[in-house]
Amino acid sequence: MNNRTLFYVLIFVLVFFLLIDFVSLFFVKRNFSIEYYNTEIVMDFSDVATMTTFSGLRFKDVKKRDDFLKNYNQNSRKTFEDYFSTISKEIGKTVRVVDVESTVTSRDTLLEITERVTLSGLVHKRSDGKFQAGLGKMKLSNLANSQLKVRIPREAKLEFVDPTPTSVNRNVLIWEESDMLYFPDIVFGKGAEK
Repeated sequence: MNNRTLFYVLIFVLVFFLLIDFVSLFFVKRNFSIEYYNTEIVMDFSDVATMTTFSGLRFKDVKKRDDFLKNYNQNSRKTFEDYFSTISKEIGKTVRVVDVESTVTSRDTLLEITERVTLSGLVHKRSDGKFQAGLGKMKLSNLANSQLKVRIPREAKLEFVDPTPTSVNRNVLIWEESDMLYFPDIVFGKGAEK
């Protein structure tokens, strides 16, 4: 083979592998689907809030589930810290991870994860004495079988909320599926003691 032929063969092989990489980049799907996702945030009259998330991830097979679980166990706290650090920069206020607890239950290809994250800075006391919680207009994934529940103090008086919740039951605000557009902006004050 002469040099020119060898050169064309090398170019052809290189283009072939680039094409395979390009196709696989666009057509390879995630190894799991999110079956359900529920988050509850509990706030009080301080800057600390607790966020508990319960989610179900369905994997294509047990090996992919186990690979994900190994990575999750090694990186879950750091992932939360990095996530809220990035959000803090985007919205111009500091939201810090104080504590992370998680439990994982696996059944066949379903992985159920419960995460409890304590955050400082999600709620802040304004100069008018009211409390405001929010993360800017951070978009939320409005998946089927998903819910966001926010509990403000029982004795609080709700002053403002955006977007409009799907339902409100006294001190519990609930957004479901398509109503979960972005993280809510909530303002509440101290109401009369009951």
